Amino acid sequence: MQFNTPTTKTELFDTLNDIFYYYRIRLDAYSGVTLLPLDLTRMTFTPLSDNDLTAKARTLVSAAQELRLISYTDELNNKISSIDVEIAAENAATAEKTEKTNEAFTLAKESVKKQAVKTGVKVSGIYAEKISELERERGEKIAEITAEGTAKITALNSKKQEYLTLLSGAGNKFSSVCEKEVAAKFTELKAEQDKTIRYVFEYNNALDEKEQRYENTRKQAAANMQLRHMEIRINGLSKDELVEHGYYNDVIKCVKDYYDQMSAAAAYSDIRSEPKLAIYLDDYYTDIVYYYKVNAS
Repeated sequence: MQFNTPTTKTELFDTLNDIFYYYRIRLDAYSGVTLLPLDLTRMTFTPLSDNDLTAKARTLVSAAQELRLISYTDELNNKISSIDVEIAAENAATAEKTEKTNEAFTLAKESVKKQAVKTGVKVSGIYAEKISELERERGEKIAEITAEGTAKITALNSKKQEYLTLLSGAGNKFSSVCEKEVAAKFTELKAEQDKTIRYVFEYNNALDEKEQRYENTRKQAAANMQLRHMEIRINGLSKDELVEHGYYNDVIKCVKDYYDQMSAAAAYSDIRSEPKLAIYLDDYYTDIVYYYKVNAS
């Protein structure tokens, strides 16, 4: 509290009365202490619709499904390529066998011709008959070679066609299992989402409860502070509280400021004749009296 140094006894007691009123009688109206409410950040989560979950499930399993389809079609294409190699090899073998057969019969015909010239029967029917027999045998042999090659190629083409049919229907082969995989992944995602929804609800509900407990505590604290203020208004401040607020510092300073304007002996004598100073100084009255007594000595 700010006050002027008293120069007269009247000013001294007026100032002491002001200090006494300021600290021990006057109390500010209770304005309360503002305790801010607890505002915790809630967790938000926007669940996906079933259609969105299905689309997500399809995306998540698509890579594995595509790899499986690629592996299957690659296997079929490899088999088809292998058959094409076999067909080409069989055609080459048939051509080679035909060529060797023709060469063999050409040599045979040359041998018959030389024998006919040697024996002089070239122009006879025996020579012509022998050549005709060789041509017949050559034709039969080539027909046999061709039939054998054709049979093998037909079998290979039949097998190739089976693989081509499988290849054309490869996209549908796994359609059923793919849909089951999508359904299984959807169920998994749905369960995970439901778990997240429950967690977010429980988390936010826990925050609601925490805020409610804090709000109750806040109201209780405000009520306790108001009760304490009412007690102070009724009973006044304790001595320790007066010390803490500076009441005794101001009272002692006021008294000393006044009595320090005179001699210690005069101050000692005057203070002893003013016992009502003890009303303001309380236990410090005897200390002040002793202080000026010592200085007066």
